[in-house]
Amino acid sequence: MTSTAKLRAYLSDEIAFPRADLVLLLLSFATGIVDVFTFSKLGAFVANMTGNVVFLGAGIAGVQHSSIHADRAITSMACFCAGSFLTGQLSTHVGGKRRWFLFLILCLQSLTFFITAILLYTSVIRLSSESNLALIAVLSLAFGSQGAAGRLLASTPITTVVVTSAMFDLFADPKLFVGLKENTARNHRVAFIGVFFAGTIVGGEVMVHGGGTFTLVLAGLVKLLAAMVLLVVKGKRKEVERPSEEEDAGAVREGQWTREEVEAHANANGAAAR
Repeated sequence: MTSTAKLRAYLSDEIAFPRADLVLLLLSFATGIVDVFTFSKLGAFVANMTGNVVFLGAGIAGVQHSSIHADRAITSMACFCAGSFLTGQLSTHVGGKRRWFLFLILCLQSLTFFITAILLYTSVIRLSSESNLALIAVLSLAFGSQGAAGRLLASTPITTVVVTSAMFDLFADPKLFVGLKENTARNHRVAFIGVFFAGTIVGGEVMVHGGGTFTLVLAGLVKLLAAMVLLVVKGKRKEVERPSEEEDAGAVREGQWTREEVEAHANANGAAAR
């Protein structure tokens, strides 16, 4: 198999939990970082939709409070759903759980954060009632995509965006107090909640001392790191069967393999037969 074929096979390999648990934890950390910024500065969550549902309901009911903005809540929810829909549907028809697809999705999300940070830093976008909706829309779209990408890695306790269900599942677990090696699902839930909480603290510190721009840059870097990790985690690729002599000859005619590579395959087949 040529180097190009090996690369294609590697990038087309499927990634699944728990091999990608570090990727999911990094994304959870990024979620905590960003939601602190968006809630305090934009008036809505862009990853945790539970709070937005409450804000929307309270706004419709006419509850008066400085933190309740029904228009921002519904914008976030709509764009989050759109991001989930687009990534989920694309995965069905294009990439699925393949390494290259997940890598591309995370890189695009990271790029979105960097561009948004640059626009804020250069004052092309300023925090105001009008621009807030645009920022909420873009960031919610990215986190909806993140949530869908996390689900592609199989059913996992690390959702990257929803802490409530993880808390419920953790404390309702009948095996909560068994040994560390006897309940990996519990361990992952604890890690997820802890990492998410750490992200909110770090995001808050960065926002207080550096502003929203640097908060978005940090989240973008964390997402980019998660994408890089995807390139090195083990996939589900199975051992490729050795080609037959006829396939070897055809590969030479088509220029896919050199004569030396074919001879190596022939020797390997002969050894296997013996």
